[in-house]
Amino acid sequence: MILGLTALVFGTAAVTPSDVVASTPRNPGFDVSTHIRAQLQERNRMSEAQPANTPEIKSEPFSSYPGFTVSAALINRALNSEFWVKEGAHFDPQFNNQLEQAVQEPFLRERGIKEVLSVGVSDYAGSDARRMQNINATIAKFDGVIIKRGETFSFNEQLGDVTEEEGFTYARVLRNSANAWGLGGGVCQISTNVFRAALNAGLTIEQRRAHSVRFEKYEPAGLDATIYLGVIDLQFTNNTPGDILMKFAMRDEKMITVFYGTKDTRQVSIEKTKHWEGYDGRLSAIWKRNVNFAESAEEESFASTYRPLVTEEVVSE
Repeated sequence: MILGLTALVFGTAAVTPSDVVASTPRNPGFDVSTHIRAQLQERNRMSEAQPANTPEIKSEPFSSYPGFTVSAALINRALNSEFWVKEGAHFDPQFNNQLEQAVQEPFLRERGIKEVLSVGVSDYAGSDARRMQNINATIAKFDGVIIKRGETFSFNEQLGDVTEEEGFTYARVLRNSANAWGLGGGVCQISTNVFRAALNAGLTIEQRRAHSVRFEKYEPAGLDATIYLGVIDLQFTNNTPGDILMKFAMRDEKMITVFYGTKDTRQVSIEKTKHWEGYDGRLSAIWKRNVNFAESAEEESFASTYRPLVTEEVVSE
């Protein structure tokens, strides 16, 4: 069973009507100039499109830690790999306050929720107010969730319904590798963050799929996780000695997901073993994760393949 917590004590898919569109005819060859012009045209079309009426937009960033800044040292240590730092998943060294690493609340400690297990980080810079509202509405469903020892966590199960009544709004989404308007656009920022925290904790990943198109907010490529209710899910199993508590904070356009639990002997390392990019926007990336225990070791690879963004040509009347 997944339990939501409201307080903790720490020690020090619909599309908005728009212009009539038609698929660009297939050409026997690939012309870079035509491709770029089509991408720009699609971007302008999406900018001019108007979404349906939605609830009041609230774009204030969410945080479980009011007035608190996460330290660069903790983030980089929790990520546990120089490759993450090279890819930009780190914080400015000027921030030197410390994220609380010890949990003192007796009820939580009895469940094995004692210390920081891992951290997942992503960059949501450039998100508009609609996307931020969906991000905040999603985090509200996940912040304080407890994953019991041995339990398999389902992102879709925890997310539940995505409706306007629950604070979600229409925002830009990727549908069939193309830009579109959809209710809940931005939810995958949270699934990506949760996946990275689970990956860094050495948890058993049961289900995960990358996006069909590379998205700058989910960089580095190959470490994102998309979801689609009832079809595509993110699932992982808590194979640690205790329960895991999930908490969130947002600082300087970075999202931080912190897993608290009980550490064991495992040491986790992650490295990129393949990165191939095509001239037309195609990309393949493979990341390898090693989880070394005192008496055993596990190795797993996570492969991701991205297609070019599908563009559409506006038909003039």
